[in-house]
Amino acid sequence: MRCSFCDRSKTPLRLMISGPSVAVCSDCVQEFVQILLHVEAAPVETFASLDGASCSFCGNIEGSSALRLQGPATVICAACIALGAAILLDAEANEGTYALRPEARAELERAAAELVRLYPDLAF
Repeated sequence: MRCSFCDRSKTPLRLMISGPSVAVCSDCVQEFVQILLHVEAAPVETFASLDGASCSFCGNIEGSSALRLQGPATVICAACIALGAAILLDAEANEGTYALRPEARAELERAAAELVRLYPDLAF
């Protein structure tokens, strides 16, 4: 399985989160969280058109899903990015096969909490 955004494959240090015929790697999830936290600094071509395709993971186009990041042939919404961050934190805590460096875990926890603060409808 390869990431639909960066085309990297799964490794012991890179978790893959899959959706219906798409996948996003842990590296991209962490990068996308940072993009959402700093929307004003991201290049406009990073974002999918508001009248464009729905999220490739959940299919939604409304609410927090209206903010979507565009990959080569894939789109992911803010809600799925936040869910991906939660999955990474949960996998790191429970599986033992996927481990974030302590500073990366602390940063992802902080960033995920900030995402929910900025976009309250992302809380799940």
